Amino acid sequence: MNTCKQNLLLFFVTTLVAVLLAEWVLRQVLPAPIVWKYPQESYIHDSQTGHWLASSQQAYTHDKPVSINSYGVRGPEYSRNPAAGVYRLLALGDSQTFGNGLVREDTWPGQLEALLRKRGGSAAFEVINAGLPASDTWQHEIMLGRLLEQYNPDYVVLAFYVNDFSVRPAHVAADSGMQRSPLASRLV
Repeated sequence: MNTCKQNLLLFFVTTLVAVLLAEWVLRQVLPAPIVWKYPQESYIHDSQTGHWLASSQQAYTHDKPVSINSYGVRGPEYSRNPAAGVYRLLALGDSQTFGNGLVREDTWPGQLEALLRKRGGSAAFEVINAGLPASDTWQHEIMLGRLLEQYNPDYVVLAFYVNDFSVRPAHVAADSGMQRSPLASRLV
């Protein structure tokens, strides 16, 4: 065999060995891909926000179970007013707040609730995860108006990211969904 053919054969063999070795190493280091479980959380059309989580559903977010209550908020049913002595926080935001692909306890609202309960001493805390995937700040404003009346929180936390700032569509009135609430004056 001449030198050119030997070099070519050596090149192909070493390339094949390198690719197979890289594949094996990456399979050892990287996590397995997500195995989607069904049904995934579902949404309904909402005339003011564009979409809202469908109420009363048991589904999955990627491969993790998710429970949506009768108001279309992630988590259990919440009373209109917090129990005596309980501070209620309302967490607003997009998919990062909702916790796409996470169990409820691993979302940042879930972790915040656990941290507050741990460090709260005699005070009791409840954090409502009102994250809505694929939502922007103009939608959070509408959601805030609805959720203030529905859950009467003591505090509201809005998590937003650079991609959450967009102009309110022209077909959505500036005051749609916003209602005056006695709680609004307590929010800072």
